[in-house]
Amino acid sequence: MWNIKYLKETRSTQDDALNFLAEAVNPKPHIFYSFNQLSGYGRGGKRWLLGELTLASTFLVPEQSHRKSLVLNQSISVCLIVLELLERYLNKPRYYFSLKWPNDLLKNGIKFGGILINRVTVKNETWLVVGLGLNLFWGRENTAFYAVGVFDSLNAAKKFNSSNFLIQLGEKFLEKPPASEQKDNAKEFNRRDFYHLKNVTLLNEKNKQISGTNLGIDRFGSIIIKVSGGKKIHIPNGSFINK
Repeated sequence: MWNIKYLKETRSTQDDALNFLAEAVNPKPHIFYSFNQLSGYGRGGKRWLLGELTLASTFLVPEQSHRKSLVLNQSISVCLIVLELLERYLNKPRYYFSLKWPNDLLKNGIKFGGILINRVTVKNETWLVVGLGLNLFWGRENTAFYAVGVFDSLNAAKKFNSSNFLIQLGEKFLEKPPASEQKDNAKEFNRRDFYHLKNVTLLNEKNKQISGTNLGIDRFGSIIIKVSGGKKIHIPNGSFINK
């Protein structure tokens, strides 16, 4: 089902995927991946910082596939699918990895990966462009940005079968989800949320700062913040400050 393309070097796997869509006559689901991405980016165009060994990948998923919710709830589905498969793949216990709203992947509360999803229409066909960045081994010192890797050693990271993992992940993206997926995903995300029920400060989509207790997400993927006075605010888009 999946066509997978390894790139020895690339500016961005997202750009490669978009260029492929624009040029292909009859595009099929594809995975583009590289360990040498020169100019990757995340939400809001923020630059993706590389560890010593980083896996950058982008999936082209036809929107007519079952998982339209990959976009509807702001990467929530993808985050959960990635962590559940990664835990099984590495023989780790459930909830070994955690999350930070809306799209950061954490180990011991520290970021090791992230998700970026866009929807594009080319030649009257709509595709989900699902970007996944994983720092397999961080190994960086004296940097302003503190992160970790999936693995604690470079040797272990090099043994990771990235192509096989990505293909299995692609198959998960195409599986038909249960009717209760959005409701179940909210519960599962909240259980994995490292900052659930903690005091946090966020910037919403209007760049307004909001502080309060993180009550988790609703079934649409919006985070719920209980502010001073007890009012609950649902924030559909935004980001944490200094987390």
